[in-house]
Amino acid sequence: MTFDDLKKAIHGLTLGDANLPTDDELVLIVAETMSEAAVFCRPISLISTNPQDFAGESPLMALGAGAWLRKPKKPQIGEELDIDDGLFSAVAHLTAAKLVRNLPELNRKTYHEDEARKAMNAYMWARHRTTSATYQH
Repeated sequence: MTFDDLKKAIHGLTLGDANLPTDDELVLIVAETMSEAAVFCRPISLISTNPQDFAGESPLMALGAGAWLRKPKKPQIGEELDIDDGLFSAVAHLTAAKLVRNLPELNRKTYHEDEARKAMNAYMWARHRTTSATYQH
């Protein structure tokens, strides 16, 4: 999925609740939410044992046994996001939660946070099932 796909999804999720920021501002917010999702889910695509994979940046966290979780690359307009496609919905909802007006009667922020958690849990469960099936053979 590309940054542009994500921007369209965020626009749809926040319709009437928020004005989208400029692309430059949205890139920064999306980069932050991608890192949040990465720390929670630890996507395999972001795990590395090679220090050269960090391109001068500090890793997000140590995972043990010489493995590290690298920070997703900053999104670029028109390019693929550096996060597993299975986390697309989670990143969209996390970003939407940061953008919507938190009106108590609507509780949209909480809704988007809950949807992001559901998406991240579904991603982790699917990864667990795939990993478990691999090791059973």
